[in-house]
Amino acid sequence: MAPNKIKHTILIILAVSLFLPLFQLKFPFYEVKPLKGAVVKAEKPIFSWKLWMDETYAPAYEKYLNQAFGFRNWLVRLNNQIDFTLFHKSNAKGVIIGKENYLFEENYIRAFYGTNFIGDSLINVRVQNLKLIREYLQSKGKDLLVVLAAGKGTFYSEFIPDKYYTKPGITNNEVYVKTLTQAGIPFIDFNSYFLKAKDTSRYLLYPQTGIHWSQYGMILVADSIARFIGNTLHEKLPEIRTESIELTNRFQGSDGDIEEGMNLICQINKQTLIYPKFNYFKEERVQPKVLVIADSYYWGLFNMGVSTNMFDNGRFWFYNNEVFPDNYQKSTKVSDLNILEEIQKQDIVILMATEATLDRFPWGFDIMAINAFHNTNTKNQQAIQRIKEIADYIRKTQEWIAKIEIKAKDRNISVDSMIRIDARYLYREEQKKLVK
Repeated sequence: MAPNKIKHTILIILAVSLFLPLFQLKFPFYEVKPLKGAVVKAEKPIFSWKLWMDETYAPAYEKYLNQAFGFRNWLVRLNNQIDFTLFHKSNAKGVIIGKENYLFEENYIRAFYGTNFIGDSLINVRVQNLKLIREYLQSKGKDLLVVLAAGKGTFYSEFIPDKYYTKPGITNNEVYVKTLTQAGIPFIDFNSYFLKAKDTSRYLLYPQTGIHWSQYGMILVADSIARFIGNTLHEKLPEIRTESIELTNRFQGSDGDIEEGMNLICQINKQTLIYPKFNYFKEERVQPKVLVIADSYYWGLFNMGVSTNMFDNGRFWFYNNEVFPDNYQKSTKVSDLNILEEIQKQDIVILMATEATLDRFPWGFDIMAINAFHNTNTKNQQAIQRIKEIADYIRKTQEWIAKIEIKAKDRNISVDSMIRIDARYLYREEQKKLVK
């Protein structure tokens, strides 16, 4: 090929390379997969003289173009793949690439080594609070269950990078296990259970490139929780029955959630994962009312229908903040609810956390619940005291007593009973005036 033709060919390739992204932006001809993870999309600004004059239109439009140009997502993936393949580097925030490409988040490593340990005293205070909550629930014929979810740092500690090694210390998980046991609070320690079953489990309990337990592991967890609640309530809960299984190394759902957030071109995971097809057997089974306050480890169980098929349309308070499924229709916060009413509706309250979030567990729920109990008890005591004062005043007023005696005779009840009825009525009228 003549030198001029080579130059012309190179120029054409360069020109096409320069204008192709613009053409893709204006006239999309190739579907590019969106990026996964915490990606904040820059919206295209609408021109106005106000934005132009205050010099905010141009920067906003530049930010939009930097995100919207053709093939950007593919180029981001290409850059991430090069960094991962050549430099063993992740461009996803908080992702740590371990040995043999096992993926971690830093909080799980800190939890395993105990570097986020909050101390015996604080854990003891929180557990004593949970004990008070359980005592209240038991007085109403209900109960409390704590679920310690598995943690990837503990489960795959052998794959933690050497540079993160530190002398293992006391962990939040082990102190919670000891303190919950001493307080007599029922709990399930899946962190220990998964670790013991690691080498004997027929299928993978924890994926290589996800941060949560595998979908197979979630079925085991759901079954264990159902049996535990069933034994507590002396009832049989719906049973998960597997119809068939799919074995593949192409992850589904949350089994590759960290890897997806890395936005690579080639898949990292090479493990065989199991995806059961299942249904819920409900015949002659009881679906209790269950409230779950948990971190992200309950999402998998929630999405597989545990709250609606195993429980009676149970609610999920995500980090004791957002309320699901209500939040799908309208933004709903726990702070918007009447906490006491919500708790009293339940048969069981479940608190679930993985080792990486135990330093914040139970996210203020213990204080919130105890305050709700205390405020209600205080109001009740105040009401009882005020009704007694009114009743005493009635007894000291002869004209009033005369009328009470006539009313008691008409109703065929004792004078004391009639006094209490009138006192309660007058108290309610007082409260109505105070509200107005």
